[in-house]
Amino acid sequence: MTLEKRTKVLSAAIVILTFVMVFLPAQIAFLLMQKIIIGVTGSLSVLLQLYLLTQIVDKKKRLQGIVLLAFTLITIVLMVVVYSSK
Repeated sequence: MTLEKRTKVLSAAIVILTFVMVFLPAQIAFLLMQKIIIGVTGSLSVLLQLYLLTQIVDKKKRLQGIVLLAFTLITIVLMVVVYSSK
């Protein structure tokens, strides 16, 4: 698999994991299960993003990756705070 195709596959996986992290916990009634889903999908998304950042050499795409990573971490923190306050 070429580097460009691998990058596209990893990007698609990151997007899918992020959507699952945002929308799936709202469908589940148990608070602990919600936090587990946020933790697992959020961690996998962050790990894939870090791996993708090590593969990128273009500065513009690297900056986009860093911004996406920052937004993902902010989303994880906010979701944990919201689901902890219930």
